[in-house]
Formats: sequence, C-alpha cells, structure tokens
Amino acid sequence: MEQNDDVRVVRRAIDALNRRDGEALATCVAPDAEWRVAGLVGEGTRARKGHAEVWGLVRRLDREFEDLRVSGEEVMPAGDAAIVPLRISGRGRRTGVSLQMEVIVRCRIERGRVVGAAGHRTLPEAIRTLLRSEYGAPAPALAA
Repeated sequence: MEQNDDVRVVRRAIDALNRRDGEALATCVAPDAEWRVAGLVGEGTRARKGHAEVWGLVRRLDREFEDLRVSGEEVMPAGDAAIVPLRISGRGRRTGVSLQMEVIVRCRIERGRVVGAAGHRTLPEAIRTLLRSEYGAPAPALAA
C-alpha cells in the first residue's frame, strides 16, 4: 500500500471517530485490530481487540465526555505504519472539567486497514517502538 493511502486510512478513521460512525470506522480498522492507548482516561494498559471492543471504548468515552473530539493535523507515514500526534479534548459530563490530552499514536496498517494502534507519551518513544518492531532489536536512544 502506498504511504499516501496509509495517511488517508488514518485520517478516515479519525473522521469516523469524531462523527461517531461505527460503520465508517469498521471500514478503516481490521476486524481483529488491537488498540492499546495507555493512560487514556483511566483505561490503563488493557488492549481492545476487534471492532466491538474498539467501538465499545469509543461509546464509553462518549458517555463520560461531551464534545469529545480527536484531532490529528499531521499523519507521518513510516513504512507499514503511520505516526500521528493526536489532541483529545472534551468536557466531563458529571464534573464539567475540561479534558485536554495529547498522545502520539502509532498505527500499523495492512491491506488498507489499521491492524494495530498504540499510544505513546512522546514522539521519540513512538519512534523507538516502531524501530524495535521493524528491526527486532533495541533502537538507539533518541533525544527527547
């Protein structure tokens, strides 16, 4: 798949999330996809596997936050992956507290669909993880 196609599938997935369109999201995400976004509003490190669990997470977050939005201005192609800095914002329905969060998401893409997504706190962390998965060895340290 061309890198531009990888960027497009990630952008379509973000758009589907923001529209709360489960059918559109399913066209961008493989049926057995695994999403692991540690630290996302009390989600811990438990992976979400498959359409039902991924969409269940979206629905749960939507119940807890009003005006929940995900924005990813830049999607960086990286081989069979893409790295996207995301800004997640919303307001707690019960508390009224504003949520502003940034996470770097590394998406693995196969056959035009996201097959895995993992959140990282920093861009260097996402790149190190990508290099380890690509080359099977520890990646060199990167400046933070």
